[in-house]
Amino acid sequence: MFNLHGLLDCQYMIQQDHTYNDRAHPDLPIYALNWEQRYFFYTPGLIALVENEEFNGLRDAVLKNDPSGLKEEAAGLYLHLIDIASKQKERYLSRRTKEYLPECLTISISNDCNLACDYCYTRSHKGSSVHPVVDLNVVEASAKLVAENCKQLGKPFSVVFHGGGEPTFHWNYFTGLYFLTRRLAGSMKIPFFSYISTNGFISREKAKWLSDHFSLIGVSIDGPPKIQHQNRKTLSGGQTSPLVIDAIKSIANRKTQVEVRSTITSGNMFSQNEIVEYFIKELSVRKIRFEPKYGGSDPEFKETDSDEFAKNFILAQKTASRLGGELQFSGVRLDEIHGVYCDVLRNNLRIGPDGISVNCFFSPLAVKDNITGKFDEVHNRFVLDENNIKNIVKKAFLAPLKCRNCFLEYHCSKGCPDFCWNDSTKMELVGFRCAVHRKIALSTILS
Repeated sequence: MFNLHGLLDCQYMIQQDHTYNDRAHPDLPIYALNWEQRYFFYTPGLIALVENEEFNGLRDAVLKNDPSGLKEEAAGLYLHLIDIASKQKERYLSRRTKEYLPECLTISISNDCNLACDYCYTRSHKGSSVHPVVDLNVVEASAKLVAENCKQLGKPFSVVFHGGGEPTFHWNYFTGLYFLTRRLAGSMKIPFFSYISTNGFISREKAKWLSDHFSLIGVSIDGPPKIQHQNRKTLSGGQTSPLVIDAIKSIANRKTQVEVRSTITSGNMFSQNEIVEYFIKELSVRKIRFEPKYGGSDPEFKETDSDEFAKNFILAQKTASRLGGELQFSGVRLDEIHGVYCDVLRNNLRIGPDGISVNCFFSPLAVKDNITGKFDEVHNRFVLDENNIKNIVKKAFLAPLKCRNCFLEYHCSKGCPDFCWNDSTKMELVGFRCAVHRKIALSTILS
């Protein structure tokens, strides 16, 4: 059984200068780890447990790239590790040169919202109470660009309605944009996938409409009413739980896929297990995602909080599994090659209320370096900024030095969104996420 405390004793995990040092091969993603007398090698897609007496010899062979001194079985494992790691490195590096062809359109209609969440990072950055609404022509032009790529690639046309503010705030305009994108997919005879991220503070009728029209619905809710009210209040400071709970139940009862996302703060960090039990038992929601709070002027968590955060998350994750659900943490994903959340790495085109596409969901304003495209009014088309995109891709692969020998090098968000390559002053904030990601990953690998 997994013992969280044992993570702190791992011999090959961390040096005294807090730079992770798991790498066993000088060039390939092969990592040697030792945890409570369990010795194993890891490369993305392969976990190889070995006996204690074989560990050092195999590690030396990997380091020197010379298996001549190994016994037959160990030599076979060596070759297998080299083969898998070589292919994974090739996949990883190919992302740097892969052409950016957006397959998903994410629309932030406006920064208007019917809630006043304490940790909202978008609306707190706005100096004005008047928020622009994305232009219909911009959405149509950007949708055509993405849909043409999807047709060319033989993929579904994916449309996401996201914040910013609450996507359903301008209800009639929102539904009009939905039908516009859906008709476009139909005219091109390509499959249509739609997703909305909502705060769920909507009527039962609107919840049913979303159920009838969206492939997947994500609802932001932090837990039972007493937890929800800590941070997610109405504009007048009132309770949001009754309406949100009713909306979730209405969606779930119509058999539409629904997932919930909770922001974990220092105030509810110790309640993660309770939150999971509530979602699964009371709301019949099976897919759950937790995200640590981000976006404030001061970090919510310090590296010293990582033990308790991870311990409570791991307990909640096991509870979710036992109850037939799934608890995810997007910052670390062992089942895919994953890095910072830059949209250009994920083939996503994100349109903001100002009609400009930006690389980052966390950009409250269209910072010049993050702009990926603009609407060309003269030719009525959306034009990508190829130079900016190339620069973003290049910089997005410049991971912090402390990440380059970590066994999560190919799986981790590298501290994003707590810090960005575009703001080196926040680089040290990666400490908390580093520690949490490693502990969650090791729990998954060794459980």
